[in-house]
Amino acid sequence: TNNHFLRSSKLINEKKYLHIPLVNKKNYIIGLYMLDLLSDKKIDDTIFFIMAGGKGERLRPFTNSVPKPMIKISGKPMLEYVIEKAKNEGFYNIFISVNYLSDKIKNYFKKGQKYNIKINYIEENKPLGTIGSIRLLDTKNSDNVIITNADVYTKANYRDILNFHNKTKSDLTLVVKEFLNEIPYGVVELKGTKFIKIIEKPSKFEYINAGIYVIKSSLIKYIPKNKKFNSVELLEKLVSKNKKVRCYLSYEKWADIGS
Repeated sequence: TNNHFLRSSKLINEKKYLHIPLVNKKNYIIGLYMLDLLSDKKIDDTIFFIMAGGKGERLRPFTNSVPKPMIKISGKPMLEYVIEKAKNEGFYNIFISVNYLSDKIKNYFKKGQKYNIKINYIEENKPLGTIGSIRLLDTKNSDNVIITNADVYTKANYRDILNFHNKTKSDLTLVVKEFLNEIPYGVVELKGTKFIKIIEKPSKFEYINAGIYVIKSSLIKYIPKNKKFNSVELLEKLVSKNKKVRCYLSYEKWADIGS
């Protein structure tokens, strides 16, 4: 959690420890903070970009009058959780892409004064897909951009993701989450029309897109201007250009609050 992260930073700096284990109430190790992850250069210049322009059609009728990122979870808009987490982990330069019912978002968060950060808004005059609005950013003072969907809740640490991106010298880092894919039926294996065997309710672990990315600012040029463009298209384009795309494996709690 953010509090664990801050306490570990203090211990490492004061006691000159190289590692701080994170344990649960039963003293099982569930994480590890390391000196090289906690003492990197300041990240003030890194843009933290939140995609919040979607219509939230799967959440209707709740989103008929409220944009999806403003749906409240335990009394607080889900977008507020993302902003507060980013701020607590050292990101103060936040951009939010808005479109549907954008005034509801801007009137609530304003320019970030309440959170002691700077919030800027990118207006989509038309829907630009899951990643097209990134092309509207001015990134001349930022080497990297962290991108997250507004409806993604995660316990993964954004600083750790950025450090992984820098240490692996990646052009784009995609956060992936392990997901147990369960089929609630018996799966039949055939050879032509011949029955081979049946596997009852199989399950398999897969890696899914967690909706969080880090991209080098210099590669945003591959996103077309004012055109609907999705993250899958960007990944395919970068791979075709032989760019270095790496995956950060997240084992922390994660939820897509989209339906």
